[in-house]
Amino acid sequence: MRRLGNALQARLLAWLERTLLLRSERLQRFLVVRHLGAFRALLGRLERPPSRVAVVGGGLFPRTVIVLRELLPTSELVVIDASPANVATAQQFLAAKEDGLRGVSFVVGWFEPEHARGFDLVVIPLGFAGDRDSLYSTPGAADSATPLVIHDWAWRRRGDASECVGGFLLRRLNLVRAS
Repeated sequence: MRRLGNALQARLLAWLERTLLLRSERLQRFLVVRHLGAFRALLGRLERPPSRVAVVGGGLFPRTVIVLRELLPTSELVVIDASPANVATAQQFLAAKEDGLRGVSFVVGWFEPEHARGFDLVVIPLGFAGDRDSLYSTPGAADSATPLVIHDWAWRRRGDASECVGGFLLRRLNLVRAS
């Protein structure tokens, strides 16, 4: 039942992003700034900066990619998104930026926990359609050393560390490391 709820939440968030966020540069800037502070705090809790990061669901407006490129300029970022249309939108958006698509690659497909293998960090979106609870209960299932940053609702403080993205946004980032 929870997986169905996650799928419905993912559809609603994608609709809001297409309807509002892609049309407002002011809202885009606001979200990037809010995510920047939260990511900066959580990345500082890792043993070392990640050199290879998977960004799940990074299509449409790629705020996580924009933030991570600023905080981790030499890291390789791999966006994994099931929607070819969302990937095309993100690629167009990034191509219009100064650094373009440097250091960013895209994979069209569904994320499964075993895809964490080979990455130093995996970022899961609030709109994740899969089983979010299993990510918290068995983080890094495929590679016990891979930490996860999971976007969640503000009232769901979980994991080893947590940072609020913004009170009015009702979002937070949770850092989950395998024990």
